[in-house]
Amino acid sequence: MKIIVIGATGTVGKPIVAALQVRHEVIKVGSKSGDYQVDIKDSGSIRKLFEKTGRFDALVSCVGKVHFGEFAKLTETEVMIGLKDKLMGKVTGDSDKADYDDGAKGIVKTSDGKSVDIGQLGAMKKSVTKKACSAVLDHAKSLL
Repeated sequence: MKIIVIGATGTVGKPIVAALQVRHEVIKVGSKSGDYQVDIKDSGSIRKLFEKTGRFDALVSCVGKVHFGEFAKLTETEVMIGLKDKLMGKVTGDSDKADYDDGAKGIVKTSDGKSVDIGQLGAMKKSVTKKACSAVLDHAKSLL
């Protein structure tokens, strides 16, 4: 498979690249280094990246801020750092500025146009976070 890894030279990206490149063609992308460079906050830069790389089979994004620590001991603030910076930056992706700003605040738009504030999930937050993390990890394992 041809796999693009954005954030390939970062703390999370390096071991992912090492694991994937054993069996796959890996295209390393970073903000300042790698095979290609991209500004993930600029939709034009993202479009240019994909024009340069051509077709690919999978994309792994390892960019953004995240708190490293034991999952069960993470505080709400520490979890929100990753959700707002990593997850919401990807969810909003190539959207207009208003969608990006909402995503940065932790507000997700559902397929039926409704808005959900991740910060207001209350007791469900831990369960939702665990399910989302499990789904991402299960998908990542399938690539190895």
